[in-house]
Amino acid sequence: MFEKEEELTTIDHKEFQYPILFLKKLFQYRKKKVHLSCLELWTGNRCNLRCQHCISLIPYVTEQRVPAEKICQSLNRLLKMVTVDRLILGGGEPFLDPNIHSIIKKASVSSSIRQIQIDTNGTVIPSEQVIQALQHPKVHVRINRYPGIEVQADHLFSRLKESQITCSYRTPLWKMAGGPFQQRLHFEMSRVLYRACAMKRHAVLFDGEFTACPRGIHTRTVMGMSKNSWEHLNVFRLKPGMISRARIAVAADPNIYKDYCLYCLGMSPENPYQVIPGEQYRKSFERRSNS
Repeated sequence: MFEKEEELTTIDHKEFQYPILFLKKLFQYRKKKVHLSCLELWTGNRCNLRCQHCISLIPYVTEQRVPAEKICQSLNRLLKMVTVDRLILGGGEPFLDPNIHSIIKKASVSSSIRQIQIDTNGTVIPSEQVIQALQHPKVHVRINRYPGIEVQADHLFSRLKESQITCSYRTPLWKMAGGPFQQRLHFEMSRVLYRACAMKRHAVLFDGEFTACPRGIHTRTVMGMSKNSWEHLNVFRLKPGMISRARIAVAADPNIYKDYCLYCLGMSPENPYQVIPGEQYRKSFERRSNS
């Protein structure tokens, strides 16, 4: 059994790590950009699925769509300070955004982005404008073929293949990360889960806010948590230069757990709880099959 005093002392100690890490990053990024292996860019938080175990907590927040112009402005500002191996367009269902084609086109021409991936649940057929934007060689569409919506996913796959768009299937199983009623974990348990978490190198940008994991975006709204200024950055307040690059590198650093990780079971082998996404479709499908 852990003692509460010991836990608080350990947590408080993390706050001393950030200034030290910042000084190290100042030296490391004095002349170069920060490299991000993965950046998830949210076009909004609208989704036509209401998955109970959504890693991004989308079903528990008010629907919000960010104007395409503001999305591109925030991305362009960040790209002055970072390079990105894989830019993922997500944040709910990206094909529900009628202006996603303009975001794809602007991201496609950036020399700071190597690959663009669209994560879709396969239930929305893109418009002709979007189809044209998806034909860029940098773009890859990944269809999450959830149980109960295979027909829609197959239809989208065929449509994309007809248009010579690079695309792939996956039938994912999710980890149960914990919803709005997730109890606060003990610090040491959180550390164990975090060490092997697949999301700790999966930064996200939404409405100008940059943080290290999609889970962190809605923790204030859903969990009632305050946001640590080292872990959540407003990119519109950053001026391109060594100091801002160091701040971004600190926020994205995978070696320090984030405050919101204390309310997450993690995307790691140490989390034993697997769930099937798209619950409402799956249950509806099961009812039809049994009738």
